[in-house]
Amino acid sequence: MTQVKKLFIFVLISLLFPAIAAAEGSSEKNIISLGGGMRVSTSEYKDDGTSISPVPLVNYEGEYFFLRGLTAGAHIYKDELNELSLTVSYMTQSFDASESDNSAMRQLDDRDASMFAGAAYRVSSEWGVAKLSLSADVLDTSHGFIADASYAYPFKISFLKLRPVVGLEWTSEDFNDYYYGVSEKESLKSGLDRYRAGSGVNPYLGLNLKINLAEDFDLMLSTKAKSLSEEITDSPMVDRDVKYSFGVGMSYSF
Repeated sequence: MTQVKKLFIFVLISLLFPAIAAAEGSSEKNIISLGGGMRVSTSEYKDDGTSISPVPLVNYEGEYFFLRGLTAGAHIYKDELNELSLTVSYMTQSFDASESDNSAMRQLDDRDASMFAGAAYRVSSEWGVAKLSLSADVLDTSHGFIADASYAYPFKISFLKLRPVVGLEWTSEDFNDYYYGVSEKESLKSGLDRYRAGSGVNPYLGLNLKINLAEDFDLMLSTKAKSLSEEITDSPMVDRDVKYSFGVGMSYSF
């Protein structure tokens, strides 16, 4: 995916942010923060370099709606512990054949990013935050599904807030085959073996840090490591079995 497209998504979400806030009206219960940053991530694709892209650091928590980075949602039910929501997310997974350093990979078709919609349930208590979500590709880019189950234990040390997380991500056969499969036509053109991917589970670990620099300014740091399933790593398009990402940014709360 080109940097221009990523920047467009960043601007679009930033424009949607005040629209959602205005729709709910001003309320002391609403939590609003706005900022931006950069994300560095390794690619699992063969001979595909590390990518650097802009990301929005947008957070809005209202009575009926929320906006968390690249995910927007509406609460179906919410109390002090439980939250059941409908969600729409921008899924950044993509492959641009023209940017590959591998001659065979450059003969493949591009794999495009997409939008996913679904539902999520989250329960928060003194022992942590557990979340379960299921979403589907609503643009029919891959015709795929993603399910995610995670557990996080947020805690605070002085001005530093930490949020370690562990989770399992399941990606469907259609999703994996679109992003990692090699069709017969692509095989003949590139010389790579034909490959049909099945569904798989990808465990991951992450850590988010928020450092309060001033009354309304925070420095955000995040890192994540995701172990890819055999259905992905067996693909001739892939030469890594772990995907890493690191993010940094600033946000302002008001």
